[in-house]
Amino acid sequence: MELKKIPQEITKKVLIDMYLNQFTEKQIRANINEIIRDNRKNEPQYRELIELGGSPCVQKIRDKEFTEFVETYGFPKGYAKSEKINI
Repeated sequence: MELKKIPQEITKKVLIDMYLNQFTEKQIRANINEIIRDNRKNEPQYRELIELGGSPCVQKIRDKEFTEFVETYGFPKGYAKSEKINI
């Protein structure tokens, strides 16, 4: 089986497609939203929303957030290791 390459740009949609064979869409969204909240809580444009318990409405996932997701939940099955993720 040929392994897929990790895309250069990771969005929530791409992340869901990558992990849907391991988790439900609801689990993936909840987990990445928690990571995004933790990483962006001190940024002025997100601070108030996060303090009120909301999630930042973002599509693009930063490399640091993607790396944290992979470190926490494992590398996506069917994907080749890449320079983007040093794990």
